[in-house]
Amino acid sequence: MKYLNRKFSLVFLTILMTLIPNLSIYAQKVDIGHIFKGYASYYHTKFLGRKTANGETFTRGAYTCAHKSLPFGTLIEVENTKTGRWVIVRVNDRGPFSRNRVLDLSIDAAKQLGILEKGVAHISAKVVGFDGNLELLRDGMALEIYNCFLGIGNNPLKIPYLPAQRS
Repeated sequence: MKYLNRKFSLVFLTILMTLIPNLSIYAQKVDIGHIFKGYASYYHTKFLGRKTANGETFTRGAYTCAHKSLPFGTLIEVENTKTGRWVIVRVNDRGPFSRNRVLDLSIDAAKQLGILEKGVAHISAKVVGFDGNLELLRDGMALEIYNCFLGIGNNPLKIPYLPAQRS
């Protein structure tokens, strides 16, 4: 009987080890310009003051988000597809844990996108930088507009809402 338990455990462990690399529990490196779409929600106020997955304290004023697999520090331009409003957020947490959502946004970022009322909105998101280095600008926007909002040194990254320029 002991022999069967050991054999079963070994087979189970082997199968598990072959499946782990295929799961999206690890941060996945993506290229600048990578676009993804889906639904975004925002953090409830009960999470204020708690630690995020990268160790920062969650505050309502920081323009941050949770993503299931993007590396911490990834900058994402998020646009509400219904209103055209957009913000840039930084990944500092893991989630969302709802199957049909791709991002959980901080309260202020969600407010700027206009999704506080409904709680959820369809978004289009694009990877625009890593670790505080903005590498891809929105068409027609000057670098100086972005640079004045990027934190210096240990200051948290905070990029406010910038209106979309529609023609």
